[in-house]
Amino acid sequence: EKYDSFLSGPMMKKLIYYEHMREYSSLREVYRITGQEGLEGSHFTAPSLWRKGEGIKTFWDLFMSETGCTRNSLNGQDMSLVQRKLVRSLCNYEFAKFCWKTLVQPELYGEGTVVTHWLLDKDSKPIIQCGVIDLLLRHVETEVIKGINKRKGNRS
Repeated sequence: EKYDSFLSGPMMKKLIYYEHMREYSSLREVYRITGQEGLEGSHFTAPSLWRKGEGIKTFWDLFMSETGCTRNSLNGQDMSLVQRKLVRSLCNYEFAKFCWKTLVQPELYGEGTVVTHWLLDKDSKPIIQCGVIDLLLRHVETEVIKGINKRKGNRS
C-alpha cells in the first residue's frame, strides 16, 4: 500500500527520463554488485573480484528479473531493448556496457546467438521520445483517474 503512493520511489523510477542513455551514471547498483567504491567511467574490476565472486550472482539475479531474459537467452526480445533495460536497471550506461561485454555476451555467444555486440553506442537515445514533464503529467492523470474510480467503487 505504501508503494502505491503516486510519488513513491517505485512509481517515480518509472518516470526517470534522460535525453541520452549515457546520462545514466549512478554508482549505487555498481557498488551493490561489485562492493567497490570510487569506480569511475569505464574502469571496472573483473567480475570474479566482485564481492569475492558473489557479485556475479547478484548481477545475474538482477539481469534476469529486470530484463525477462535468462543467462543464455533473450527469450525472443530485441537485443537493443534488452540492453536499454539493462542500462535502466543498473542505472549506469558504462557499467551496463561492461557487464554486457564481460558476462552476457559470452553466455549468448556460447548458445549460438550470432550478433551479441553492444548496440547502444550507435543509437543511445531512449525509446521514449517525450520529455519528463509529459511523462509526469500523464502519470498524475492516470493516478487521479485511478483514485476517482476507487472512490466510486467504495461508494457502491
